[in-house]
Amino acid sequence: MKLEGKVALVTGGGLSNCNGLISKNTIESNTAYMGGGVSGCNGTISENSITSNSATSLGGGLVYCHGTISDNTITSNTAVHGGGLSRCFATISDNIISSNTAIGDGGGLNQCDGMIAGNTITGNTAGVWGGGLSLCYGTITGGVVSGNRAGSQGGGVFYFSADGDLVITAPVTGNTSAWRHPSNNCWRIQDEDNICDRSRDTYECEDGSTGGGGHGLGI
Repeated sequence: MKLEGKVALVTGGGLSNCNGLISKNTIESNTAYMGGGVSGCNGTISENSITSNSATSLGGGLVYCHGTISDNTITSNTAVHGGGLSRCFATISDNIISSNTAIGDGGGLNQCDGMIAGNTITGNTAGVWGGGLSLCYGTITGGVVSGNRAGSQGGGVFYFSADGDLVITAPVTGNTSAWRHPSNNCWRIQDEDNICDRSRDTYECEDGSTGGGGHGLGI
């Protein structure tokens, strides 16, 4: 089935509140306030192409889908937060999540807590934090997080360790972020291009001052 070019005033441009199996569909070029492609669908979402959807708030591709999201291609979606997925507290596995864009945080995924396993998360862009993933707590394992970019910090993964537990065993490499320490007399003390924990300081200076984290300088 092809679900294309639909507009919803609030949620789910393509599909909304469908809780069964959603499989082998093309969900493309739909628009909504939240969940340009899919919103509030809590069953199994698998083997779909979810592409070029847009949301003027959260989740260009998917938002508030809390079941199993697996083996989908989620590409070229846009939103303010969570270009690909936002607030999906689900098992998110073996998807291709690429070339999605967020004006704010989470180019690929934003605030998606749970098991994130075996995904290819590449080429996503965030205007502020977390080119690949932002504020996703739980476990990120398998797959790869690479080639993503953030306009501020956390080109690959951005989070606050003070807010929740995050275990990362997936390779997070080759990501970039635009933020830099304030002078040549300072140096990085964590790799903000790839993984940035904003609860920790990100730079230290010759005069002993530190900053770039959730306290001190550089907020």
